[in-house]
Amino acid sequence: MKSLEAQLWEQALHEERQRVDKMHEEAKARGGKSTVTFEPRNVPKPWSWENNWKVSLHDIKTSLVMAVSKFDFDLGNKEFEEFLRGRALLHLAGAPRSHYWRALNQSHTNESTFLSDRNLCYAQKHEGKRHRYSEQEMQTRWRIFQFGRVMLQAAWDVYIERERPKSVESVL
Repeated sequence: MKSLEAQLWEQALHEERQRVDKMHEEAKARGGKSTVTFEPRNVPKPWSWENNWKVSLHDIKTSLVMAVSKFDFDLGNKEFEEFLRGRALLHLAGAPRSHYWRALNQSHTNESTFLSDRNLCYAQKHEGKRHRYSEQEMQTRWRIFQFGRVMLQAAWDVYIERERPKSVESVL
Protein backbone atom coordinates (compact mmCIF):
# COMPACT_ATOMS: atom_id res chain seq x y z
CA MET A 1 0.00 0.00 0.00
CA LYS A 2 1.12 3.57 -0.67
CA SER A 3 2.23 5.57 2.32
CA LEU A 4 0.03 8.35 3.61
CA GLU A 5 2.54 10.89 2.30
CA ALA A 6 2.22 9.41 -1.19
CA GLN A 7 -1.60 9.42 -1.00
CA LEU A 8 -1.68 13.08 0.06
CA TRP A 9 0.81 14.09 -2.63
CA GLU A 10 -1.11 12.13 -5.27
CA GLN A 11 -4.28 14.00 -4.32
CA ALA A 12 -2.45 17.36 -4.40
CA LEU A 13 -1.24 16.53 -7.92
CA HIS A 14 -4.79 15.59 -8.95
CA GLU A 15 -6.18 18.89 -7.60
CA GLU A 16 -3.46 20.87 -9.42
CA ARG A 17 -4.27 19.04 -12.68
CA GLN A 18 -7.97 19.92 -12.20
CA ARG A 19 -7.08 23.57 -11.52
CA VAL A 20 -5.01 23.79 -14.73
CA ASP A 21 -7.72 22.03 -16.78
CA LYS A 22 -10.32 24.47 -15.45
CA MET A 23 -8.14 27.42 -16.48
CA HIS A 24 -7.85 25.96 -19.99
CA GLU A 25 -11.62 25.50 -20.20
CA GLU A 26 -12.28 29.06 -19.00
CA ALA A 27 -9.83 30.52 -21.52
CA LYS A 28 -11.39 28.45 -24.32
CA ALA A 29 -14.89 29.62 -23.32
CA ARG A 30 -13.69 33.24 -23.60
CA GLY A 31 -12.30 32.47 -27.06
CA GLY A 32 -8.71 32.67 -25.87
CA LYS A 33 -5.90 30.28 -25.21
CA SER A 34 -4.39 29.40 -21.86
CA THR A 35 -0.64 29.19 -21.49
CA VAL A 36 -0.81 27.55 -18.06
CA THR A 37 0.86 24.15 -17.93
CA PHE A 38 0.66 21.33 -15.44
CA GLU A 39 4.10 20.85 -13.92
CA PRO A 40 4.07 17.93 -11.47
CA ARG A 41 7.55 18.78 -10.19
CA ASN A 42 6.25 22.16 -8.96
CA VAL A 43 3.58 20.59 -6.74
CA PRO A 44 5.15 20.30 -3.28
CA LYS A 45 4.40 17.53 -0.83
CA PRO A 46 1.49 18.81 1.24
CA TRP A 47 2.89 17.03 4.30
CA SER A 48 5.66 14.64 5.24
CA TRP A 49 7.35 13.47 8.39
CA GLU A 50 10.44 15.38 7.25
CA ASN A 51 8.64 18.73 7.09
CA ASN A 52 6.23 18.21 9.97
CA TRP A 53 7.81 21.07 11.92
CA LYS A 54 6.73 23.43 9.13
CA VAL A 55 3.32 21.91 8.32
CA SER A 56 1.32 19.70 10.67
CA LEU A 57 -1.37 17.34 9.42
CA HIS A 58 -3.95 19.79 10.79
CA ASP A 59 -2.60 22.52 8.50
CA ILE A 60 -3.07 20.73 5.19
CA LYS A 61 -6.15 21.23 3.05
CA THR A 62 -9.19 19.36 4.31
CA SER A 63 -9.97 18.19 0.77
CA LEU A 64 -6.67 16.30 0.68
CA VAL A 65 -7.30 14.63 4.04
CA MET A 66 -10.86 13.71 3.12
CA ALA A 67 -9.68 12.12 -0.14
CA VAL A 68 -7.41 9.59 1.61
CA SER A 69 -9.13 6.23 1.34
CA LYS A 70 -6.49 3.57 1.89
CA PHE A 71 -5.62 2.58 5.44
CA ASP A 72 -3.78 -0.46 6.73
CA PHE A 73 -2.92 0.41 10.35
CA ASP A 74 -3.79 -2.19 12.97
CA LEU A 75 -5.09 -0.97 16.31
CA GLY A 76 -5.13 -4.60 17.46
CA ASN A 77 -1.34 -4.69 17.30
CA LYS A 78 -0.22 -4.28 20.93
CA GLU A 79 3.22 -2.96 19.92
CA PHE A 80 1.61 -0.32 17.70
CA GLU A 81 -0.69 0.59 20.59
CA GLU A 82 2.40 1.14 22.77
CA PHE A 83 4.02 3.11 19.94
CA LEU A 84 0.96 5.40 19.87
CA ARG A 85 0.84 5.67 23.65
CA GLY A 86 4.50 6.72 23.74
CA ARG A 87 3.79 9.52 21.26
CA ALA A 88 0.57 10.68 22.95
CA LEU A 89 -1.52 9.62 19.93
CA LEU A 90 -3.50 6.71 21.34
CA HIS A 91 -6.40 9.01 22.32
CA LEU A 92 -7.18 9.47 18.60
CA ALA A 93 -8.66 5.98 18.56
CA GLY A 94 -11.15 6.70 21.34
CA ALA A 95 -11.91 4.25 24.11
CA PRO A 96 -10.04 0.97 23.58
CA ARG A 97 -12.16 -1.72 21.88
CA SER A 98 -15.15 0.63 21.64
CA HIS A 99 -17.37 0.76 18.56
CA TYR A 100 -15.54 3.94 17.46
CA TRP A 101 -12.19 2.14 17.89
CA ARG A 102 -13.41 -0.79 15.78
CA ALA A 103 -14.79 1.55 13.08
CA LEU A 104 -11.40 3.28 12.88
CA ASN A 105 -9.68 -0.06 12.49
CA GLN A 106 -11.90 -1.12 9.58
CA SER A 107 -10.31 0.18 6.41
CA HIS A 108 -13.59 -0.05 4.49
CA THR A 109 -15.40 2.49 6.72
CA ASN A 110 -16.38 5.32 4.39
CA GLU A 111 -18.51 8.40 4.90
CA SER A 112 -21.84 6.74 4.15
CA THR A 113 -21.20 3.74 6.44
CA PHE A 114 -19.95 6.05 9.19
CA LEU A 115 -22.96 8.39 8.96
CA SER A 116 -25.46 5.51 8.87
CA ASP A 117 -23.93 3.56 11.78
CA ARG A 118 -26.48 3.85 14.57
CA ASN A 119 -23.85 3.07 17.21
CA LEU A 120 -21.86 6.15 16.17
CA CYS A 121 -24.88 8.47 16.12
CA TYR A 122 -25.06 8.67 19.92
CA ALA A 123 -22.77 10.21 22.51
CA GLN A 124 -21.71 8.31 25.60
CA LYS A 125 -24.27 8.12 28.39
CA HIS A 126 -24.19 11.07 30.75
CA GLU A 127 -26.44 11.17 33.79
CA GLY A 128 -28.51 8.33 32.32
CA LYS A 129 -29.14 10.06 28.99
CA ARG A 130 -27.61 9.65 25.53
CA HIS A 131 -27.49 12.59 23.15
CA ARG A 132 -28.21 11.78 19.49
CA TYR A 133 -25.98 13.76 17.16
CA SER A 134 -27.66 15.95 14.54
CA GLU A 135 -26.79 15.56 10.84
CA GLN A 136 -24.47 18.57 11.08
CA GLU A 137 -22.78 17.15 14.19
CA MET A 138 -22.33 13.81 12.42
CA GLN A 139 -20.71 15.55 9.43
CA THR A 140 -18.30 17.25 11.84
CA ARG A 141 -17.72 13.96 13.61
CA TRP A 142 -16.95 12.31 10.25
CA ARG A 143 -14.25 14.94 9.54
CA ILE A 144 -12.76 14.39 13.00
CA PHE A 145 -12.85 10.62 12.41
CA GLN A 146 -11.11 10.99 9.03
CA PHE A 147 -8.41 13.30 10.41
CA GLY A 148 -7.83 10.78 13.22
CA ARG A 149 -7.51 7.92 10.72
CA VAL A 150 -5.05 9.91 8.64
CA MET A 151 -2.93 10.67 11.69
CA LEU A 152 -3.03 7.03 12.77
CA GLN A 153 -2.00 5.94 9.26
CA ALA A 154 0.89 8.40 9.32
CA ALA A 155 2.00 6.93 12.66
CA TRP A 156 1.63 3.41 11.24
CA ASP A 157 3.81 4.31 8.26
CA VAL A 158 6.54 5.41 10.65
CA TYR A 159 5.98 2.39 12.90
CA ILE A 160 6.52 -0.04 10.00
CA GLU A 161 9.10 2.26 8.37
CA ARG A 162 7.24 2.43 5.08
CA GLU A 163 9.18 3.88 2.16
CA ARG A 164 8.56 7.59 1.80
CA PRO A 165 8.10 9.12 -1.66
CA LYS A 166 11.17 11.02 -2.79
CA SER A 167 10.11 12.09 -6.26
CA VAL A 168 6.97 12.97 -8.19
CA GLU A 169 7.60 9.94 -10.41
CA SER A 170 7.36 7.61 -7.41
CA VAL A 171 3.87 9.00 -6.72
CA LEU A 172 2.52 9.15 -10.27
